[in-house]
Amino acid sequence: MLPNSNEKEWRDLLLNREVPALKSLSLKLKLASLKANIKIEQATVAEAILELHAYCAANQKLYKKDLELIFGNA
Repeated sequence: MLPNSNEKEWRDLLLNREVPALKSLSLKLKLASLKANIKIEQATVAEAILELHAYCAANQKLYKKDLELIFGNA
């Protein structure tokens, strides 16, 4: 099950506070894109969190191992 978008780990990922060694290239690219949008102020952190959450929700099976790295075995 995907953790709620209110979890601090989503914000930490997007603000480079805590970034584990992710395995999925597509997830790494999505994160890089969202971080760039935040940096150039095309998106707020809250908007980026919602977009990342929706992206991971649509691809939960593909990102299962990465999500476990980020959130633990929840």
